[in-house]
Amino acid sequence: MSGLDRAGAELTIDLAAIRRNYWQLNARLDPDAELGAVVKADAYGLGVSRIAPTLAQAGCKTYFVATLDEGIALRAAVEDATIYVLNGLVGKELEDFFIHRLRPVLNTMGQIERWYDKGQVANKTSVSAALHVDTGMNRLGISTQDVGVLASGPYKYLSLSLLMSHLACAEEVPHPLNRIQLARFSNVLEVLRPNFRNGVAASLANSSGIFLGSDFHFDLVRAGAALFGINPIPSQANCMSEVLNL
Repeated sequence: MSGLDRAGAELTIDLAAIRRNYWQLNARLDPDAELGAVVKADAYGLGVSRIAPTLAQAGCKTYFVATLDEGIALRAAVEDATIYVLNGLVGKELEDFFIHRLRPVLNTMGQIERWYDKGQVANKTSVSAALHVDTGMNRLGISTQDVGVLASGPYKYLSLSLLMSHLACAEEVPHPLNRIQLARFSNVLEVLRPNFRNGVAASLANSSGIFLGSDFHFDLVRAGAALFGINPIPSQANCMSEVLNL
């Protein structure tokens, strides 16, 4: 048999290691916090149809994806989970969010207006969404200046299940921006939470943010690459189990 006829390299995914990583991160959380999983881009290319049920077996109930199409694919794998779509309302297919029970993460005032108007017209104001506030990442989310508009305008009656932001430098534990963002996010919660019913949850930390301390955990933490063995704190030894073997 020639070299060209032989099988190439094989990538092995250790599903048990993914479960262990979920449990290890969850054990570091404040007892009142929930550990969600970011499985965007087909679970970072590993196959969401297998990864998501594995995480569900470990106890995961809340997932985050990037796009509507990813959310629809994930819904087929975890029928009863809560699924948030990070890019929010991109495109015109708002009805698909209702059909597949997906929750958009609203990142702009325009998205907030579209979601609110759609809910009013369809009498579906009970369908929840998340609101993303930019506290320093400078990528997605409404500005802190817009928070005051939301608190006083008609959108204060918007049905929200989650208020979230994203840490820009969480992998650098001593970085001063971490505490600055924590203070900004806490102020946002103080302004907005009284306006929304049903005890809207809060989420600030990603995988690396877990290691900043319980002040950053709030109600929900969004773990991503660390679930798959990537070191959440590069300056320290990797405490995560290896998931991939080539």
